[in-house]
Amino acid sequence: MPRASKFFLREATAEVLATMGDAETSQGLVAVGRIPRGNDVGGLESVLAGWSSSGPVRRPDGSSAVVQQDHEPARLAAGLLGLKDPGNVGTIIRTADAAGAGVGVLGPGTTDPWAPKVVRAAAGSHFHLPLFVGIDPGDLVTFVRAQGTRVLAADGAGELALTDVERPGEPALWLFGHEAHGLSEGQKALADARVSIPLYGRAESLNVATAATVCLYSTAMAQHAGAPHAGEGGGGADR
Repeated sequence: MPRASKFFLREATAEVLATMGDAETSQGLVAVGRIPRGNDVGGLESVLAGWSSSGPVRRPDGSSAVVQQDHEPARLAAGLLGLKDPGNVGTIIRTADAAGAGVGVLGPGTTDPWAPKVVRAAAGSHFHLPLFVGIDPGDLVTFVRAQGTRVLAADGAGELALTDVERPGEPALWLFGHEAHGLSEGQKALADARVSIPLYGRAESLNVATAATVCLYSTAMAQHAGAPHAGEGGGGADR
């Protein structure tokens, strides 16, 4: 943990922990922390356009120095517009993190990403992926498009199949809509293309979190084509 962190531990009975948490089966641990603010990473515009940060680094000899680090612009971003189910929101956050997205943006009406069920579903990705809440979709799209980022709307009735997306490795912002109603017509109109996922079986549609996984990874794999795999031995599905 950062040296400047202030933390303390307290023991509690199983009954107290069960009351403090909202899960049916307590994990035996409850953590309380400060919700990160956008300015912790320089703000949304900085994340999208690239930013620099500086901080202390400890040398092998025990001394420390302040080092500046440059952060590349986000080449992949996930926009959640009006999603209500905390499990879906948490899963998309986790997927965006795993796919190497640089940021997750939640529009008005989307479930609080810091709600306990969302945090559990994200399985730790809140520590890795900058999240911005209450962002106007129109403002977001205008800004990313000015940075050369393509805006793609996940739409079951979209005119462009995911397999036919040209230059799939280009920087992209994916927009995902409400579980039952999808993106509104106005939200779809913000995108450069409305993209559908081919269904080869008899299912009528995909769950939005599953669709987000397919869409985000289609871009991520194209962006990383030919690059060495990161995190050897550490990834993969839950076991």
